[in-house]
Amino acid sequence: MASAGGWSGKVWTGWGAGSYRWVSPVFQADEKPLQDANGKLAIRATYAHCDWLQMLAEWGVVGMLPVLVGLWWLGRWICRACRRGHPEAIPLAGVLILVSLHASLELIFWFTPLLYSLALIVAAMVTFTEHDLRTQADVLPAEGE
Repeated sequence: MASAGGWSGKVWTGWGAGSYRWVSPVFQADEKPLQDANGKLAIRATYAHCDWLQMLAEWGVVGMLPVLVGLWWLGRWICRACRRGHPEAIPLAGVLILVSLHASLELIFWFTPLLYSLALIVAAMVTFTEHDLRTQADVLPAEGE
């Protein structure tokens, strides 16, 4: 669906959340590696092996905008966490980066307990980083002192 054929159908709005398994056979039927000897669809993928492409195919560009804004926000916090003075936040930032890279290879964001774990990791990283920023602001002398 995220290929040329599926993508051209609904670029802006996508095919609808959760629709991959129902819409994709139309596009998969044209793929030679997925056909049997008679040219019929023999192997059917019920999900894309890349979370990011599946989100794009299902939600479209409009649906991906909030995700991209959220990733931008998270990226800013990851950059803050990797700066000096946030040693407890660095492993948490590393976990988030590795999970995001893993999502490019396998569908993992559908698993709700994993999403809750990632939300807790984000909350802990932001809290540690924000606490350190406040502590540093309290310790540093104000201008003019």
